Amino acid sequence: MNLSILLSAKDVSYLNDVIDKKTCPLLNRNLVNLSNKQNNQVNNKSTSYLTNYSTKSNKLIDKPVTFHKTVKSSGYGNIPSDIIDRKILEKKLKKEKQIKQLTNQLMRENQLVNDKTLGITNGLIVGSKIRNYRMDCNPMTYHMNNNNYPINKSINCPITRICYNSDGSQLAFASSDIAVPTIQLPVHKNNGQGYNYIGHSGRITDVDFSLDKKLLLSSSIDKSIKLWRVSQIDRPVVNITHCKHQPKTGSYLNSDSSSTSGSSKSNELISDEIVNSRFYYMDKFICMAVKNSVSLYEYETESMANRSDLNRIQSTGSYRLSHSWVLDGQVVTAMNCINTAKSPVVFAATSDRKLHVLDSLTGQVAVEFTSPHQKPIHHIALSQPSIYVPADGENINYNMFATSSIDNSINIYDLRSTDLIGSYSGSHVNRRENVRCAISPCMKYLITGSEDNTFHIVDLRTFQPLHRLSFGFRDVVIDVAFHPFASQVACCSLDGTIKFFCDPSII
Repeated sequence: MNLSILLSAKDVSYLNDVIDKKTCPLLNRNLVNLSNKQNNQVNNKSTSYLTNYSTKSNKLIDKPVTFHKTVKSSGYGNIPSDIIDRKILEKKLKKEKQIKQLTNQLMRENQLVNDKTLGITNGLIVGSKIRNYRMDCNPMTYHMNNNNYPINKSINCPITRICYNSDGSQLAFASSDIAVPTIQLPVHKNNGQGYNYIGHSGRITDVDFSLDKKLLLSSSIDKSIKLWRVSQIDRPVVNITHCKHQPKTGSYLNSDSSSTSGSSKSNELISDEIVNSRFYYMDKFICMAVKNSVSLYEYETESMANRSDLNRIQSTGSYRLSHSWVLDGQVVTAMNCINTAKSPVVFAATSDRKLHVLDSLTGQVAVEFTSPHQKPIHHIALSQPSIYVPADGENINYNMFATSSIDNSINIYDLRSTDLIGSYSGSHVNRRENVRCAISPCMKYLITGSEDNTFHIVDLRTFQPLHRLSFGFRDVVIDVAFHPFASQVACCSLDGTIKFFCDPSII
């Protein structure tokens, strides 16, 4: 075999000896059998592929030999960095393009957030879309008759309280029954379906959804507060029946109850019916008004010691009293607080016609003044900050709140000065029932029920009545509630019906 065109005589003799001795597994006689054409091509190239041979040690280094500078990947090795960078760049550009298209789409849909297709007829925008409350909305005077509740006309249980959850997908209400019903919205799309939470033994006095939409709170004249996990109707996850802490042991919340609450004998049962109960401080506390006191409770829905399935069935969560204000009046007649923001303020009204502003940071009564109402206040309406209201919204004054009384009047105050800034009376009737009112998220309208089977829309800027509407209510319109992001309001009546009204300009 003639390799003189490639190798020197010394190299040829060495390779022949190695091949004859069969000591090199990487070379074979067949591999060296090159054609003349290949020899001519190789002759013009460098002999750098022979660097595997070590002249110093006279040994052949055990490395693969190749006649190419780069080896094409078989697909199982590492991807070259330039290909990786190109793919990452392409993926990034594609994602940016998708985000830009989605942003443009959301901006277009945001202008129609409360129109017939998205905001009102469907009652809820499905998907991750921008939801902003229309600051330029008109009064809600259009009756959405396809959303009347109940669909079954045979149901005739008086409804006394209503409450939306934080995204308007559910509505909870209290009635003269012992159950706490919730309905899926919109009514016509879900056929009035929902859940009934049964566990109280007396009439329901108040209902409220947590800000994260996972819990439902209910209070009753049976002297208890129950926390329900939404869609879990078999049992409450927390049952508040005692004044200071959960009587059962095994939870970290009451592990030090002996040091904070005294002996177990002082942990008495709640002695009177609960007037109002609300979630407070972005779901961190439960605020409760009973007799002449307002109390804050810290709660835990699942006991840390009861994680097994067997113990979970018997567990009712845990709670502990954080603070309590004892007021001068004989009875607390109304209480309300803000849950959509970390506000330290709690409002309470007592039977001696006084209005108390409680500071939860200091545990003191910040302001106390006598209400101009001739009768005790039975409801306090607050301007709840909403994530659906633009931060730069014009004319937003969350220091405004309103009070209702059975003296046929509604008074509006400014918290910064506690001065009466407006009053509405004479048009609506409120002499007997605890009729409630509500302030719209845009801070332009106040809506109140009335004992003449109507509800009234009031302009908060001028305190003048705008509309008086009935639409077939057969009894007192006792409570109203605004939708969190759609220009829509729900009104409930003692005739057992709930009706929905919206801005007519978007129909």
